[in-house]
Amino acid sequence: MKSLSILMNGPSLTKSINSLKKSDTLLCCNHFADTEYYKKLKPQYYLLQDEYFWNNEVRDDYKEKRNKTFELIFSMNHRPVFVIPEKSIKEKLVGVDSRFKNVSFEVIPYKYKILGYNLVSILGYKSILFRSLNKLKLITVAPENAITGGLLWSIYNFNDIRIHGCDLSYFLSLDINRNNNDLIINTEHFYGSKSEVVFSDKYNKNKQQLHDELYKQYKIFKSISILASLAINNDIIIKNVSANSMIQSFEFSL
Repeated sequence: MKSLSILMNGPSLTKSINSLKKSDTLLCCNHFADTEYYKKLKPQYYLLQDEYFWNNEVRDDYKEKRNKTFELIFSMNHRPVFVIPEKSIKEKLVGVDSRFKNVSFEVIPYKYKILGYNLVSILGYKSILFRSLNKLKLITVAPENAITGGLLWSIYNFNDIRIHGCDLSYFLSLDINRNNNDLIINTEHFYGSKSEVVFSDKYNKNKQQLHDELYKQYKIFKSISILASLAINNDIIIKNVSANSMIQSFEFSL
């Protein structure tokens, strides 16, 4: 079987990462290069999912974060294959950092973004039409976040997948500032934690409403469920090694 371990950035990654070996085929994401494990494990694939990695119209602190990560990536001789949501993003990354001219890319293969998402609601998981389209990989979902993008790309390239550090417990940390009604989040990642106001963009122009944020989380979990059915219909094994994960769609392997 062709195996892959997906490394997300949830705090539970600390509980399983030491079980991984440099010889394993690994997909990491976003700011994994900021950790000591990037040099140790040298992942073969690196997912860049968040828009601020290639968009200059973002806050300065987002630019500083991405620039730090890029410096750490390019300071090593090791060059992973970068996995990106759309083909056009390659040119945008080169615009942000010219060193991306000389690296390899793979694009997440999602199809029928709107049609696919709506068909699930209309037809249901058990319908013959949905299962047929699903088995042929003609109906998938858009990469809503790092885990949906990582899974979608992985399902098209591997048949034995392990998910590490994918807690998806973000929504449990949402709160309201009772002084000004701002929605706030206390986030914990594998590489750090912070508390901040939730915005609907990376420019700090539009503060997020709780119902919109919960709907965003709903779409992520729904997409994961659809991807789980895609895996089952195509005899792909996916197991969740994330100790504190809120995902119900995959068998746990702790």
